[in-house]
Amino acid sequence: MRHSSDITLVQDKMKATFQQRQKVVQDRATASTVLDLFPRFLDTSGLIEQDFTMLFGEEVSGKFLAKWPTFFKPRIIADCKNHPRSLHVDELLLSAQQESDDGVWDCEVAAILLLLHLLPPTSKDKKSRVKISAKDAAGRLVKFLRVGKSIETFLKDTGPAQPFLLSV
Repeated sequence: MRHSSDITLVQDKMKATFQQRQKVVQDRATASTVLDLFPRFLDTSGLIEQDFTMLFGEEVSGKFLAKWPTFFKPRIIADCKNHPRSLHVDELLLSAQQESDDGVWDCEVAAILLLLHLLPPTSKDKKSRVKISAKDAAGRLVKFLRVGKSIETFLKDTGPAQPFLLSV
């Protein structure tokens, strides 16, 4: 299957190995090896969406993806316009409203990062009342990796942490 060009075959095999893959992903010791064990995620489009649908069901995945551009994203932008402004928020608003790829941020990622500004800051734990800013939270939510760098090495260096979005 590693060298098969039949996308339907690859998708069927990935469906068959979904439960095994979930065990690998949920185990901190093996989570960083998932792309080594299942390298077709790197070169076959649609596999992440397929796993998302298998994990959450067709109704949930379809609703979120279908409603994002017309329901969620415009509301996030509108709410942020009424939110206290900062240079970071202004940059993200500008990027979120652009539909071209010319901006610093992709418009969809910018909208997700704007959402962090709408969420109330949370404390680290009950004892230490350390709160992080939305800008710091954005750095924890999205990690960027240069093209050509090893994802496995990056994940090992990052260590066990909260889930994050990896942008390549």
